[in-house]
Amino acid sequence: MSKTRESNIELCRIFAIVGVLIVHSVYGSLGWPKAPEDTTIPLILAESFAIIGVNVFVLITGYFSVKVKISSVASIIYACLFYAILKLIIGYLTNDISFKNILFITNSNWFIPTYLMLLFISPCLNHIVQSVNKYKLGGVICILLFLEIYGDFLRNYTYFGFNHGYSIVSFVTLYFVGRYYKLYGLTKWFEKFSPIIYVVCSLIVSAISYAVIRLNYKIDTFTDHLYWYSNPFIIIGALSFFVMFTKLRMPYVPFINFIAKSVFGMLLLHCGTPFFNWFSSHFRHIYAMYDSYMLLLIWIISLLAFMMVAVIVDQVRLVTYDKFIRRIIEKINIKIE
Repeated sequence: MSKTRESNIELCRIFAIVGVLIVHSVYGSLGWPKAPEDTTIPLILAESFAIIGVNVFVLITGYFSVKVKISSVASIIYACLFYAILKLIIGYLTNDISFKNILFITNSNWFIPTYLMLLFISPCLNHIVQSVNKYKLGGVICILLFLEIYGDFLRNYTYFGFNHGYSIVSFVTLYFVGRYYKLYGLTKWFEKFSPIIYVVCSLIVSAISYAVIRLNYKIDTFTDHLYWYSNPFIIIGALSFFVMFTKLRMPYVPFINFIAKSVFGMLLLHCGTPFFNWFSSHFRHIYAMYDSYMLLLIWIISLLAFMMVAVIVDQVRLVTYDKFIRRIIEKINIKIE
């Protein structure tokens, strides 16, 4: 990764994957609470502050735009194949093999195919952005956000295709928001107070979740609904979180950019059988065995340990890609030219 990569954005990318890992280590491992005694305020806060991770990834993609190249598509496909093969090998050795989600194209691994789809249609999206002015693009974004927030989050209409934020339509909306911010910026007060806005949005989600749990009102259904990616507080929270990092002035930091290279690897490593089985069972175990500060300490150490292991494993993927796949692609490009 070259020094053209801005370390502040790469740091944002790292925190976004940390958010995904937190979400998967909390309710993703424990399941949605079904009774007041099934959760605590720290769990609610962790989920509410971390849930913005996926939306932040898509905003970053839109902010920088995407130019589809053979190398970029090949890199993503190779990463999926690398971790699919790794899953097969480990699954075979541990007698826990599963072909169901081997290529990350299932409901549980919805992000990978949806993000690939976004990359493939990005030239069309970029053309749309270049063809309209600021006000028309803003109008398109407002319409899409209205349909997502009112039609999907509030009314749960399925025919708009947002699927609670787990769809290509939702990704396109966020992509446009990211492009708009890059090209035209946002209101000054939003950019200035973005850290406060992020905290407030997260606390609002936490407060509503806590109130619902204490009232014991359709807890598992409503809390699941509350953490949909189409929740306006999660959308605004993700945008303010991202804006906060774009305003962060910092020099190029090699260590940050080095870790950021393996963010995608962290995502793929803990998805699917057998890795997610181990990941979720570990966190269920520590929640059952510990409490208070000891639980927090072991939880943090566990997440950091996983990230460290993921970075080490991903070095094999990065090296093999550079040694073999990249050279093949370079030869293909030469022949095409």
